[in-house]
Amino acid sequence: MDKGLSMLTTGSAPGRPRPDDTLDEARTRTFLALLLAIAVVVLWVMPIRSSFWLDETGTFWVIKDGLANLLARSAYWNGQSPLYYLTAWTALVAGGSAEWVLRLPSLVALMVAAYLLYRLAERLFDAATARLAVLFFVCFEPVAFAATDARPYALGLAMVTGSAVMLVRWLDMGRTRDAAGYIVLSALAIYTHYFFATVLALLGVYAVTRMLRERR
Repeated sequence: MDKGLSMLTTGSAPGRPRPDDTLDEARTRTFLALLLAIAVVVLWVMPIRSSFWLDETGTFWVIKDGLANLLARSAYWNGQSPLYYLTAWTALVAGGSAEWVLRLPSLVALMVAAYLLYRLAERLFDAATARLAVLFFVCFEPVAFAATDARPYALGLAMVTGSAVMLVRWLDMGRTRDAAGYIVLSALAIYTHYFFATVLALLGVYAVTRMLRERR
């Protein structure tokens, strides 16, 4: 009797979302997707044609005279690894020396990082939280700057975000391939720029804390 009254008053069976709720959720998803698209265009894409600043001219100097000089100059310029500069050199060879071409690897890397962040947040929380996390990520000023910066930080963010995804999958399912992916991506993140070692240290704290909690 109570179930029948519930169906009459709500228009749906108990435990099922009402049509209005489903419609509201779809509208929210569409609204957030529109905000995300606008943010990416305004904050990531439109500034890509601006002139290089000092450190970006250093990137051009490292890559402009071929692979042999790239390997030597990358160590000289801030003591960084050649990993990022190889992506910038590839862009140079494929598309020329325009500023927006040399920034494309950073833009692509951060798009990958945003996708990986969505997968990570969805796994840890839910899809709604994941959408909000990606929107915040796109609008966060240092991230937006890295998207149009011909330097290693965008690539490093992609590596460290992928490392976090692999770590959580490894802790969830205990698969060797996830552990291997975590180790490889962590090493590449540090090799891209030593700054990301601090982020990986936080991931290590998360892993130890979670393992200790699950053993109780």
